[in-house]
Amino acid sequence: ASFGRAFHQQRLGLLDFPELCDRAGLEAIELNDFCLKGDWEVIRGLKRRSLKHGLGVCAVAVESDFYRVSSAEVERERAHLEEYLEIAFFLGAPLLRVVTCPYGKNLPKSIIPDGVTAERAFAAAVATFRALMPAAEGSGITFALENHGGISRTSADQLRVAEAVG
Repeated sequence: ASFGRAFHQQRLGLLDFPELCDRAGLEAIELNDFCLKGDWEVIRGLKRRSLKHGLGVCAVAVESDFYRVSSAEVERERAHLEEYLEIAFFLGAPLLRVVTCPYGKNLPKSIIPDGVTAERAFAAAVATFRALMPAAEGSGITFALENHGGISRTSADQLRVAEAVG
């Protein structure tokens, strides 16, 4: 189940999430970057409360977007993923769920920046994932590529990315 809407509408506090999941009989939770916001006070609080309620953190999910115009923007995506690798390691999550664009299954041409092609996004994603693989491996974290659209929309797309990353 997803509680994203409840978090956004402030009907559920993020720090109350572990207790709710424990009462529901769950064994683990997944946390998303859009909720954590890189806030280490919240992250430490979630870890304490998850441990208190006997919950593991099965994954940390990160929204990324490789349909970027400049190398500086791609570097910000890499830095964001690197930050969340550290957060996943701290939380004990074995998976970092990653996406290649936040736009969903069908990319409307109107929201892709001028001059950015799928091949350019593919190259940026592959280079970024390759650069982060040593840190992920050293931390015991596996990247799980989601099919949220763009260059990783189909199973063939996902295989192409995985094979290019190596």
